[in-house]
Amino acid sequence: MSTEVDSYNSFFSTMSTFTKLTSSAFALALFIGVGTPVAQADNSQFLDAVTGPGFEQLAGAATAADLVGVLDGFESDITIFAPTNKAFENLPKVFTRAIENDADGTLLASILTYHVAPGALLAEDVVSERKIETVQGSKVTVRTPGKNVFIDRAKVVETDISVENAAESTVVVHRINKVLIPWKDRDFRMDLFDALRASH
Repeated sequence: MSTEVDSYNSFFSTMSTFTKLTSSAFALALFIGVGTPVAQADNSQFLDAVTGPGFEQLAGAATAADLVGVLDGFESDITIFAPTNKAFENLPKVFTRAIENDADGTLLASILTYHVAPGALLAEDVVSERKIETVQGSKVTVRTPGKNVFIDRAKVVETDISVENAAESTVVVHRINKVLIPWKDRDFRMDLFDALRASH
């Protein structure tokens, strides 16, 4: 991108011009941007659910953001809309730049908790809703054009992957092909814009 972002409108209108990341560059940026990863990964029902093949980038990001601590208060069931590794690889570079300059990790935590909803929502539960509230606080939009299901702009490619952790809570995972971004949250947009400005 050849010109500086001067306002929210110009920023969002030029998002698509940013180049995309490789998975290794994104993982490195996450660890540089948010500090030291936590060691107690096996205590998190989130991480327990996304340690399988295809979710390595999500698990790494969750560890870097200390999602274990963020979700500690949840003793009941949760649902995860889980982006694939390729979804992380296709994130625009703007997000890595912002995360690198977000000292307290707020941006990454907001993005990840936007993928988590309270309750064990199976596919039939998801498609019966128009909006689903997330742990982040904003609501994702559910669309069902034809035989497809979309969470915001992400397509659901696999459903009802369930895990029971040691606390006997159920975690339902739905695999999606894009990383969800809580654009509707004004605080998130402000934090993102501030982090981008700090990078210059």
